[in-house]
Amino acid sequence: MGTLFARITQFIEKPYVVVLTWVVGNFAFLIALFGLFGVTASYSWMAPVLYVFATSLFGFAVWCTYTTYHENKRLKACIHELHQVNHLYRDAISNRFFDSGNTENLSDGQLIEQEKAILHHVCAKISSIFRFLTNRKCFVGVYLIRTKAGQNVCSLHSASEYEAVRFPTPPETFIVSPDNTRFWEAGVKRPCGINYFHSPDLKKLPDFNDQTQHYESRYKSCIVVPIRYCPNREGAKPDDLGFLVVDTLARERLNNGYHVHYLAAFADQMYNFQNIWRLKKSNGAANDTPAQQLH
Repeated sequence: MGTLFARITQFIEKPYVVVLTWVVGNFAFLIALFGLFGVTASYSWMAPVLYVFATSLFGFAVWCTYTTYHENKRLKACIHELHQVNHLYRDAISNRFFDSGNTENLSDGQLIEQEKAILHHVCAKISSIFRFLTNRKCFVGVYLIRTKAGQNVCSLHSASEYEAVRFPTPPETFIVSPDNTRFWEAGVKRPCGINYFHSPDLKKLPDFNDQTQHYESRYKSCIVVPIRYCPNREGAKPDDLGFLVVDTLARERLNNGYHVHYLAAFADQMYNFQNIWRLKKSNGAANDTPAQQLH
């Protein structure tokens, strides 16, 4: 139903449909006007039919225009949060690597804790952006991948402020396999386009699996994108750090269009930030230490 309605909305929003509606509406008005003077008495049935059709179509077009206006308004509101995300990354990296007055040498544990704190604020900003986009509360989380007993698993590394309400107890560790559909499908490399998992209503997926017990009490729709780099050469394996997730208790709010592109852009930023942040400083320079070694 949601997909059908979205297609109808996209059709009605097209400029030529609005123009056609205006033409038909004026034609109906002229028929009704001439009918008052008996000019089109033999075709009097056409006036109410065309008038009802044109009025309904025009009313729906006006409603679509109204919703589009508010969607654009929400997109504009996102700009401030996007600016703040860039500020958070810039300030953290500049303070650590380029501030001559900062002589602090962080241990691996301190490095990770500071990274979590920065990503917590970033997730909060992303959550605000998706709240603007969907008009619903959204949870945003960063799940990092590690190897455990020969299997790739992921667990929550950092999350938005909404996390305190969502997870009163420590989160689970998820196996990256078909047992967790959203992580598994997001991690499958596609030959072209963005790698992601999206569902506007998880209950409608017949083969959806999730290790989270009673997941529907936590989220009913979600988008998952990998935090990764794929080398552009044949046979090269992707460098997977983890996953970036946005989900909500509302259905039919997250789309597989620009919402996915937004989240994928944030995931790319996180990949760059984590790899830069985890470089080791030595004698004023930075020595490369893979991000995975600090997981």
